[in-house]
Amino acid sequence: MNKSVKKLLLVYILLGISLIFATIFTTTKGLSKNNKEIYKEALSMQNHIDKLGFKGFNLSDFRVRFYDGKSDYVIFADKIEKENVVLDVFAATSIEVNGEYQVLLPTFERFFELFSMFNTANLLIDESENYQYTKSDHINTLWHEAFHTYQFTYFEDNISNLFPHENKEETIVGDIDSNEIAVELLSESVEKLLKAYYAHNDEETLTLIKEYFEITDKRNEIIGLELASVESFFKTIEGSASYIEANSYMIQNNRKMFEDTFILDFNYTNGASKYYNIGMLECFILDKLDKGWKENYDFSKTIDDVLREKLE
Repeated sequence: MNKSVKKLLLVYILLGISLIFATIFTTTKGLSKNNKEIYKEALSMQNHIDKLGFKGFNLSDFRVRFYDGKSDYVIFADKIEKENVVLDVFAATSIEVNGEYQVLLPTFERFFELFSMFNTANLLIDESENYQYTKSDHINTLWHEAFHTYQFTYFEDNISNLFPHENKEETIVGDIDSNEIAVELLSESVEKLLKAYYAHNDEETLTLIKEYFEITDKRNEIIGLELASVESFFKTIEGSASYIEANSYMIQNNRKMFEDTFILDFNYTNGASKYYNIGMLECFILDKLDKGWKENYDFSKTIDDVLREKLE
């Protein structure tokens, strides 16, 4: 497994880590300078994020809760308030509090300690790959979860109508990842998607996208519409948030570094994380074909549906 895939997997398994595991971390009094700087730096990127085209998506519109293991430190309107914990697990997510969706993040220090523990575990099992979690990573995670907050603040009804059933990662592992033909076809389809990302003109891009959906449709016949809908949920909801996260990465670095780290290779992994990357890729390809596609996008269609429309 390459470092980029491993890093993404580690970030997104955090939602399932229990309180017992989280309590081993130490806490400090008040919100640290690191977290204040992370929030300030994220805010300074708003003009760049605005250019992506998601209408009304502003980080400053949402309360951001930094969880240090004992308390939540809530940043909003240039104020920081200490509040009781609303979700006592180690989770980076969007959460509804008092009728509004808010961003919830463990503090940078808790993320840093978690990755340090993973690095220690790697050494114990003779794996040489370690990843040093940085403040830039925390900014990327903040933007990812802020986009989820945007999704559910403004488009919750559309998302519920589009995906009326509960979408569980266990379903993917149990019913999709165990299907060898489905695994093979997904890898084959993503090859088309990667080529479309690098294609030099619209005609080549559209030809590859057509081939991508031909394979996808064949695969959907095998896994069934219900499982295909589960995949669409993660590609649409998590893929678009990963697209925002990727742009946050590029703002702080550059596109070549992003491509070298996240785009060049696709490694099939069990669980939902692969759909984050597929949906993200689809968003970037849509940018190539129609830079204005996001202006009126309201999550009443899947990202797949929007991309298919470009073939018409």
